[in-house]
Amino acid sequence: MSATGAPNLRQQLIAECRSAFLAMLDAFALTRGIRLADSRAAMTHAAAECFDELARLRGKRGFEQAHGLTASRISLISEHDLSLTIELTGLAKRLREHAGPNLARLSQRFVVLLEQTDAVAEQLPVGPEAVCRALRGLVENAGLDPDQRIDLLKNWEDSLTRELGSFYGKLDDKLDKAGIRARPGYVPWTATGPATDPPSGAPPASRPLPAPTPAMAPPSIVPTLPEDRPQPQRPQPGRLPQEAPGTPAPAAAPAGWPTLHGDESASAKGPAPAETALPALSDEPDSLQARLRDRLVQRRAIAAAGAPGLDPRLGAAIIEQVRTWLTSLQQTGDIAVPAIASSPLGHLLDARTASALEVLEQLLDHLADRPEWPQPIRKLLPRLKIPLLRLVLDDARLAVDPDLPLLAFLDNLAAAACTLPSDCAALAGYRQIEGIMLGLCLRSGLQTGHLKEAATTLHGLAEMRRNAAFTSSQPAFDLAARAEQRESARILAVRALQAMIDEKTPAAIQRFLTTHWLQVLVRTLYRLGDKHPDWRNQLEIAHQFLLTGSTDASGRMPPSVAAQLAALLNRIGIRLTSIGLGAEAQKAALADSIALHASLLAGHAPDPLPYDGAVTSPMTLSKAREIPRLRMLHHVGYTVGRAQAPDWMNIGTWIEISLPDKSIHCGCITWIGPAARVALIGDPDSGALLAATAHCLASLEHAGRVRTGNDRSATERATQAILRQLNA
Repeated sequence: MSATGAPNLRQQLIAECRSAFLAMLDAFALTRGIRLADSRAAMTHAAAECFDELARLRGKRGFEQAHGLTASRISLISEHDLSLTIELTGLAKRLREHAGPNLARLSQRFVVLLEQTDAVAEQLPVGPEAVCRALRGLVENAGLDPDQRIDLLKNWEDSLTRELGSFYGKLDDKLDKAGIRARPGYVPWTATGPATDPPSGAPPASRPLPAPTPAMAPPSIVPTLPEDRPQPQRPQPGRLPQEAPGTPAPAAAPAGWPTLHGDESASAKGPAPAETALPALSDEPDSLQARLRDRLVQRRAIAAAGAPGLDPRLGAAIIEQVRTWLTSLQQTGDIAVPAIASSPLGHLLDARTASALEVLEQLLDHLADRPEWPQPIRKLLPRLKIPLLRLVLDDARLAVDPDLPLLAFLDNLAAAACTLPSDCAALAGYRQIEGIMLGLCLRSGLQTGHLKEAATTLHGLAEMRRNAAFTSSQPAFDLAARAEQRESARILAVRALQAMIDEKTPAAIQRFLTTHWLQVLVRTLYRLGDKHPDWRNQLEIAHQFLLTGSTDASGRMPPSVAAQLAALLNRIGIRLTSIGLGAEAQKAALADSIALHASLLAGHAPDPLPYDGAVTSPMTLSKAREIPRLRMLHHVGYTVGRAQAPDWMNIGTWIEISLPDKSIHCGCITWIGPAARVALIGDPDSGALLAATAHCLASLEHAGRVRTGNDRSATERATQAILRQLNA
């Protein structure tokens, strides 16, 4: 290693890694609804402190010799908050397990970058332990109670896993380009054993890494490192297809940069050897589509048991006849193509070719029936059947190998299609997708390269629409955060009343508390919080008001309660005034209760009035005065039960909602509050915004008024459904 400039380069790389790590954490917290600058500053301060402590571990051997910085110290065990420490420790473990070899390779590079002679994986300055230490700083500064801290960590886990997967992939690529190479044969250790289990005789650094899962935050928010290059990976929705050959060797260091792998002569040895593949872990096929094909091959073999084999020359002739037939159908514009694989002609093909055709046919049929695809796109999909079948006829691998362009094209088509509303025919986005699909259908000499080009264009379209949704949403993040605070106040007030009211409470009392007094409680919680004396005072008023509906042995209101009734009603009137009710409105609000009190004071049984409070208050759709294009979908009053946030309520999910006013809102979820009670949905076409509570979204989904676009691979989900049908 050249001594000239190398120390400065090391320090520059360490500083860049530190800055990117802190920027990633701050951006992640911002997209998850943490708008308080002090809380985010506390998080980045804790992360920076942990990074600096771990980055100074030079020349030490072994985990226990590292300045006493053990795993328990990294996670900051506190005697006063053991449950949070346990949750953070478990979270760090799960994040590490999910990152797998990707994180192990990054640890190897940091050992070289930091000039360590040995280190364990938990000492990685940007590792999950450092992330969890930063999260502790955040939740402690934010003033959350113990339950809220645990809930926040659980709500964030999935998106944090995706974010770190993307970040670690970029950081590993950055260090690789800078020439940071792991020492041959070095294996990082965790506190319980080796972080990797390399094949015999193969250094850990030679193992290919799985691609990071795409982050949910928009590309404009996720901090990027210079000279990013795509990682070899299996195509995912919104991802570009990769070349079929093996994983390429790591890129060489930029010109003029020393190679920091501790071996000056390494650069003279030529390019790094090609990476070796991991040994097979099972006999299962590499993809779901290949597994489906093998099932279909087995089914054909059973059906053809005892039949003579097909002569190869005859098989080739049959394939040529099928190809000619498909070409004639394409030229006539006929899209009503019969199922080739199950036809008599299909039974004359060899089993693997026929099964690959059947895989593609079933995939296209299943995708055309999926509700998340807008109807205009679903109508166009059958037109792709003939050109795609011709490609599979030439190369059966296209239908079963996710690393080849066909499945990647379908996944990117699904990713772009789910960004459109059902009524999308007039939108520019639909016309772009339509042009791509028709261009493939009309091309006479369709090749796999054309599919790859189309997949790239579709990927760019989906990302452009996603970025447009995030950009239009950013001005509304603060208002959405306030909407979540108000929804949290409403839920807490409802739960407080539910704890006090039972089946013996008179209907008039229940109606007043759940209709009018609830608004007083919500306003107090939203403005002052649950630690303010006014909150407890108003709960006490509610309790005393409940007592006014009770009777003694004679059937009358107890004398002690009757003596305080006038003063109690006066206190209630003052509070009702604070929510904007005048004298006449207060009299109307208390009319049923006063009639009940009069009956009880006279010793008469009150008239039974049916209580309709068990019915959830209707959803309200209102406009925000600060941002006219922002509407709020929420419940103002009392609701029954605890509606959980839907599973699909994640940042990056596309959703189409039929609103109470019969209008349609379609867009991308760009923000979710820390408690996952409000989601902000941005429409990339009109710029309209909708802040909807999780309770409303769950209710609309139950009513069948929500259409969502799944962020998982469309072809994988379709294949799983087909396999389930075969197993049924």
